[in-house]
Amino acid sequence: MSSATSRHVKFGESDSESIPSESRLPAIAKKHAVQESDESSDSDAPEEETQDATRRDLQSQEDGAREARRREQQALREKRREQDKLFREQQELKRQRQKHDESVGDDEVEELPEEFIQRVQETRAAVADATAAAAENKHINFHDLETTDDLERETVQQIKRAKKRSLKSLRRAAVNKGPVTVQLLDSAAEKRPPKRETQIMATRDRWLKRKSLRRR
Repeated sequence: MSSATSRHVKFGESDSESIPSESRLPAIAKKHAVQESDESSDSDAPEEETQDATRRDLQSQEDGAREARRREQQALREKRREQDKLFREQQELKRQRQKHDESVGDDEVEELPEEFIQRVQETRAAVADATAAAAENKHINFHDLETTDDLERETVQQIKRAKKRSLKSLRRAAVNKGPVTVQLLDSAAEKRPPKRETQIMATRDRWLKRKSLRRR
């Protein structure tokens, strides 16, 4: 009896130490929840950093594209401004050249007709003399009249050729300045009188001194 009694074990004392009480269960559960939350936040941190880096890259690309468009538009504006400036300069040079050509043409028209009018007047006087002489003789030489017309036409043609030669000499004085041509004038040439046309004067003298005229 005594031996059976000595081997008898009472439950409750040692087991109560190994089994947690109901008052400690919420604290243990809270501790496990905090540990799980820390582990979850640690696993989410690399993903958030990756997203932030991606957003920064996208923003940088957008900023770069915006800056490139701005520079391109500025370059186009500068190019258009240079083209407008060049066009205005070309138009101004063209206007000045046209004005100069017109003034040169007017000067030639003012100089050449004076000689031409003088020749025409001399021609008319000679024709009048020939007509009067023919009327006195009651005989008209139509060959002389045709010769007079031919000489007059030849004189006019020679005057036109002289004018063309003078224009060609002016054009030879042109100098290319980029996309436009600038006409240069010789200051000394502007002050000189027009050159004497030997051929024209010889034709006039030959016509005035022709044998068909009867001189008194």
